[in-house]
Amino acid sequence: MTTRWTFKRVVIDLHRSATDLSVIALASELAAAMGLELFGRFIPASGLINLAQLPFAREFRPMEREWHPLDPDRASQDLELAAAAARRLFQRAAGSAPRRFEIVEDQTGGFHPEEDIAVLRYAECLGESCAPALDEALRSAAAVLIVPGNAKPRRGPVIALAESGDDPALEVASTLAQGAGETTMGFDVHGRDHALMPPETRLIVISRHALPDDTLLALATRRRVPVLVLKRPA
Repeated sequence: MTTRWTFKRVVIDLHRSATDLSVIALASELAAAMGLELFGRFIPASGLINLAQLPFAREFRPMEREWHPLDPDRASQDLELAAAAARRLFQRAAGSAPRRFEIVEDQTGGFHPEEDIAVLRYAECLGESCAPALDEALRSAAAVLIVPGNAKPRRGPVIALAESGDDPALEVASTLAQGAGETTMGFDVHGRDHALMPPETRLIVISRHALPDDTLLALATRRRVPVLVLKRPA
């Protein structure tokens, strides 16, 4: 990138979105446009292994219609199979961006707070507010890509919703548009002109605190367009 931002990777959690190829494809498209690495993290459900160590832990096997003790070895094998399946889907959907797959032990594992763009799939937190998930993601990453349900990669301008002429959203949107071969359009986030945004928009870029977190999430879902939320540099 040529901006003052130092993004290096787009990070997607595959334990949540491994079966959603469109989310991986959108993350890959962003990474390719920005010249970044696409980093797929698989986080094992370590609690299952710990539970299997307990003598009273049981599992119900539908095919046998019986309860059985949890087998630690079987639980480990199931996690290995899940990780292998996530890796295959990641490789299939990752496109042309440089990519890396890794198994990490916890939610914060492998994150570089000043360099990473985290991917938040809105459908992961339906039924409750996604605002806490967005806040948590921005504690671990420099920016968050909010991907609404049923979003597909599309052509169209990259939109910057800015509070002022020096808002970093303008700079990042311009860099993204150049990388993707698209045009850039800037709108005043608090004005009425952003209602004129074209329906075929590729991506919206906005700085955090320009709008409340719930409004940022609603922006993505209402327009069915990915929204890149920037955490202002210190």
